[in-house]
Amino acid sequence: MKLLLINTPNRVNPCEFPPYACLSLMKYLKKNGYKDDELDFYNVDYHRPELDELLEIIKEKKPDVLGISAVVSTSYKFTKEISLLVKKELPDTKIIVGGNLAASAEILLRKTGTDFCVLGEGENILLDFMNRVQDAGSDFSRYRNIKGLVFVNNDGEIISTGYGNDLPKEELYDIDWSDLKESTSHYIFDLFDNQGNVTVKYFGTDKRVFEPHRRNKKCMVFIIGKGCVAKCTFCHRWDKGIRHIPIDILMERLDELIEKYNVGFVSPQIEALGCDKKWLYELCGELKKRNVLWYAGAVRAKSMSQELIDKMDESGCTSIIYGLETGSRKMLEVMEKKTSLEENMKAQELTINKGYYSTVLQFVLGMPGESPETIKESSEFSQFCMTLNKWTNPHDLSINYVQALPGTPLYEFARKKGLIGISIEDEEKYLLDVSDKNATDPIAAINFTEYPVILYWSWKYKIYLETIYAYINKYGKRQYFLMTMKSDENTPLIDLINQEVKQEHIKVPSLLRLVLSKNLKGLIKFYPVLLYRLRSLLPLFMLASRVKILGFRKSFEYLKEYLLFLIGCNNESGEVIKAQSLRKTVDTDLPPIKSDSIVMIPLRKGRW
Repeated sequence: MKLLLINTPNRVNPCEFPPYACLSLMKYLKKNGYKDDELDFYNVDYHRPELDELLEIIKEKKPDVLGISAVVSTSYKFTKEISLLVKKELPDTKIIVGGNLAASAEILLRKTGTDFCVLGEGENILLDFMNRVQDAGSDFSRYRNIKGLVFVNNDGEIISTGYGNDLPKEELYDIDWSDLKESTSHYIFDLFDNQGNVTVKYFGTDKRVFEPHRRNKKCMVFIIGKGCVAKCTFCHRWDKGIRHIPIDILMERLDELIEKYNVGFVSPQIEALGCDKKWLYELCGELKKRNVLWYAGAVRAKSMSQELIDKMDESGCTSIIYGLETGSRKMLEVMEKKTSLEENMKAQELTINKGYYSTVLQFVLGMPGESPETIKESSEFSQFCMTLNKWTNPHDLSINYVQALPGTPLYEFARKKGLIGISIEDEEKYLLDVSDKNATDPIAAINFTEYPVILYWSWKYKIYLETIYAYINKYGKRQYFLMTMKSDENTPLIDLINQEVKQEHIKVPSLLRLVLSKNLKGLIKFYPVLLYRLRSLLPLFMLASRVKILGFRKSFEYLKEYLLFLIGCNNESGEVIKAQSLRKTVDTDLPPIKSDSIVMIPLRKGRW
């Protein structure tokens, strides 16, 4: 039996995150008896072929099974299109879809060419499936005892066999880098470009990075575990809890990468670094022995202490980034972050005081219950964090609009409140609407708040402006423009700290040109004080910049809604969202949807 695995194109450009899911599946099947000539992987995210070109590649390979790794739900449109094309041209090929998109199994099975969806971690499930498919073929009754599958049986009924068995932590992400073939260099890359600039900003603020013996070292993403201890109500996952790969196994893998590929810079990836402090201390010790520099993303603020940050720094850590998501106490409860505002403030303060100036403040806006009051709190929190030191760039804010993803309380809230329809057709329409959309795009986001759409859109830029204004008030315009120049010219921060750089080097675009081009980001960057004073007009600017996309009729509706809000004609508050986990609101305070399939309920709730 021949298996071809493909991934989905995520975002606009190929990401630098290796396709660990597909590579892990390949290695697992090999360890369990499958031969190289029976397994193939085509990296769609890297190669970015047109659909007809991809179809020809698949037809040429003639797989008995096509596995689609759909990591995110925004890949629905691509998955639908390619699965229907393959099913038409290769009707005997079984199509199996894994990844977070499989939370929408009912839609995939009814509306696309998908034959099977995978519930949970795929290695054991795919192995059992491959061992069965040759004999079972299209007799779907013979797949009922394979855990981890959802499919439509021969009578048209949706069958779920429950969640599959997870791998032991020792076997997580055991991959063979040779399976990447010609695309390996994309994922194991030079940290310095041809001009000597650091290509990953989180390494650019540490003088150790510029030591001569590191100049030719490679950089890569290095997965160190799976899962999370948090239960964020906007986040979908198949994993129950968190699993850290044992340190001795990690170091064996890292040593191979150092020897074969000259790796000297790594980004250890796990969704909540610091949950197991003993494990993290051991990791720091081993990284220090290897003289590898690294930065820490998705660190759990609750776990941070001065002692731990010192240990990380000594081991070669160059930056620490937290997923704080909000500066509002209420919204922390709604998101079920399991951290306090005080813990988040302390972690950020410890980090900046250590000299980790490249840390980024990450927010998710627009959860149910968000309001001008919670936005004010988040803005004040942002101002505190981004003015702790003059070498912190006030532009280092990553503010996204929340996306409702299947398998989350947020998605079910949207369905129960009528923001997403409850029929399969309505749900598919939503998945098509958000396909290939980035969380920075407000038009693709649902307005979960009780406030006008264009006011909700403007909150992101309100926080930006108030944060930048606070920075200028504290450190002055000259220092602000030094940091702006650093962003524009990729100037290493250590050069700014150690040298006197003149403000005259800044080229400020014409105000009129920026206004006429509706370049809000440019206006905020180069005319922040003026924009701060005009920030009450942000909703109108947001609307004006999107009239062509929205059309005149929709734009007029949004304008009317906002004007009525301003004069108090539609200020009747809707149902107030309590300061409690949205999970509890959905499960307890909102009635169930009677038409929902019982089979789909475990998928809708997510696996916690």
